[in-house]
Amino acid sequence: MPRDRGVEPGRRARAVRGGLSRRLRHDPEEPLRGGRGIGGGVVHARVEDPQAIPRGEASWDEVLFDPPFAWCGSTEGRTIISEALQRVAQVGVLAAEGRVWLRVERRSGLRPEVPGLVLGDERSYGDSLVLRYERGAA
Repeated sequence: MPRDRGVEPGRRARAVRGGLSRRLRHDPEEPLRGGRGIGGGVVHARVEDPQAIPRGEASWDEVLFDPPFAWCGSTEGRTIISEALQRVAQVGVLAAEGRVWLRVERRSGLRPEVPGLVLGDERSYGDSLVLRYERGAA
């Protein structure tokens, strides 16, 4: 996978990627795919095709979706976001205590309802709204 394909261009994206890389003791010049740190692996992938979300042999403790804000305002983008969340809930890769984090544009009002996941918390940060989903009946 080419470098940075799963990260939006721009200063904010580079800052987030750099922070993750430092936390994971990972070279920021290399893709995050397959990085090691905090006792586990990192999968760096695009989700335009939710079927491409990899199934792993180990379950995921944390999943972060950070789609472009433009997706939050379009029907196609909202569909991709919803399908990606459903895929994570359905394929059984999320650990029993796992969490899914979704960062969306605050003013979009987007709060997808996903079978198998419940919205546990939400926080506003400037233009962003960060939603935390957990396993549960929906």
